Amino acid sequence: MIQSNIKNSTAISLADSLEKTFIIAYKENTDTLESALKKSGFDCEVLRQKHQPEYKDYSPSYLCLLNHRQAWEIAINQSKPTLIVEADFVPVVEMGKLPLPFNPIQENVGISWLYTCAPQIYSVSPEGYAEGFSTAMVAYIVLFRSLNVCLN
Repeated sequence: MIQSNIKNSTAISLADSLEKTFIIAYKENTDTLESALKKSGFDCEVLRQKHQPEYKDYSPSYLCLLNHRQAWEIAINQSKPTLIVEADFVPVVEMGKLPLPFNPIQENVGISWLYTCAPQIYSVSPEGYAEGFSTAMVAYIVLFRSLNVCLN
């Protein structure tokens, strides 16, 4: 794990802001990641891709997206945001104590990336949150209100 630089904050912690954390995996060993996240205060569950005969010609990327969809189908029924991480995600030490990376009362938040590749930052909100776009799904938070768009 990477060491974090946690500052005192009155904001609710990341771990306390979330309903559930899903680790997306296929055959990878997730014991270390699951242990680190639980130690940091996250309620974790590993979701493993179940191989189906009709998947034999699917690309690994598409199979990974199907696994994310499985997490979304559960998260849409949660009352609080859901953290979704892939099995190769490396959390910082005490990640659960970090603040939520977006304003929880902002209505137009759909997905909030904790780790991403090639992010595009369009603006910074008055509260200091970066707003933008990304394509990677290594570690992100979804809000149930945005999942209707993802699942339909």
